[in-house]
Amino acid sequence: MDDVNLPRLLAPDGLFVLGHTKRDTLSIPENWREKKLLKHGDTVMRFFANVPGAECQVAVGERL
Repeated sequence: MDDVNLPRLLAPDGLFVLGHTKRDTLSIPENWREKKLLKHGDTVMRFFANVPGAECQVAVGERL
């Protein structure tokens, strides 16, 4: 998610979908906004939209 080229791959209103386990620790860059979160068992699916003009810096990590 911290690759500066990733937002360019999305359509203007596109979403980036990230699947991971609950025990994963993630650092979400400031240029991504979470739109939706789905949980099923140990699986978490997160849907992110890019924030145009935001710098790609790592935000405070979180533990699920």
